[in-house]
Amino acid sequence: MTGDMKRFLQFLFSNNPKDAEPDEKTPSGASEKPKSSRSLPTVEFDHKRADNPEVREYLRLCAKEIPCKEIKNVDAVEQLLVRFAEKGAGDLHFFVNELSAICGIPRKEAVPIAHHMRSRIKSKMSQISQLSLGMEYGTWRFADCGAKSCPHHKAEKKIFRIAKGLYINGEWILPGEKIKCKCTWTALIQGVDYPAGGKPKGFKG
Repeated sequence: MTGDMKRFLQFLFSNNPKDAEPDEKTPSGASEKPKSSRSLPTVEFDHKRADNPEVREYLRLCAKEIPCKEIKNVDAVEQLLVRFAEKGAGDLHFFVNELSAICGIPRKEAVPIAHHMRSRIKSKMSQISQLSLGMEYGTWRFADCGAKSCPHHKAEKKIFRIAKGLYINGEWILPGEKIKCKCTWTALIQGVDYPAGGKPKGFKG
């Protein structure tokens, strides 16, 4: 195993040793249901968005971040991410098995990577879906990631532009983008959650 692989997996597993295997009872291709109608994602998933140029570029960047034994496997990982996205990023068994075969890593090492990629893909897809519907702002919903010190707890209830994300630790990010992040967001509806033509109360941008 390469040094990069060890460091990547060590960070994924640290402070979160109970990262479980995907639920064997979950039907292949099924997605987890959001806890409420206001949680991420707020719009129905459309697999056709996996062909969106912005999404493909994002998946290409994600593929480069997954450590494999062979550089040539990056293209194969990218195609795997595309197929995973087309399935709604819900079929973890499919992703774990394929990633394990492509990168030559044990399933237990592929599991945390699968969870991370699922969160990132769903976050990106939700961003694109909401922006296409004219939703401009969102409210950050913090979820404990199990780390000893998670900086995202300070983001709870903060309002941000969905197109840009929230500025945390020197970078603009969306909920669910960073490793282990389980945060989500609630999209705000103009004319309902804030005045039409105006900005949400509390927004600082």
